[in-house]
Amino acid sequence: MQRVVEEISLKAWPAFETINHRGWLMRFADGYTKRGNSVSVLDQIGLDIEEKITYCESQYRERKQKPIFRLLSFTKPEVLDERLATRGYQLIEPSLVMGLILSESDRLIFYPLLVRRL
Repeated sequence: MQRVVEEISLKAWPAFETINHRGWLMRFADGYTKRGNSVSVLDQIGLDIEEKITYCESQYRERKQKPIFRLLSFTKPEVLDERLATRGYQLIEPSLVMGLILSESDRLIFYPLLVRRL
């Protein structure tokens, strides 16, 4: 459910350009808003983390933008968070996404979202 909510929010706030690099979604919108200009990992972080970070950084620098990584709690981002911190990224503007499923059980869902940038 959390991934679906995240995918809907990305579609509701489109970027001018999107690149999918081995499951890491890079979005570019000429610097307007962090959501439109950031890396989102919608699946598990996976392997080759250093290569993926380096590639993403190069794509943002090529466009004269600072790279921003959105860390979604449902992807188990602890390793990525540690790697970004060692590269000098800082935590900015933590968010909490909340929603209510309108069904027979009316379950409340939420997941934390952390954003890191240089």
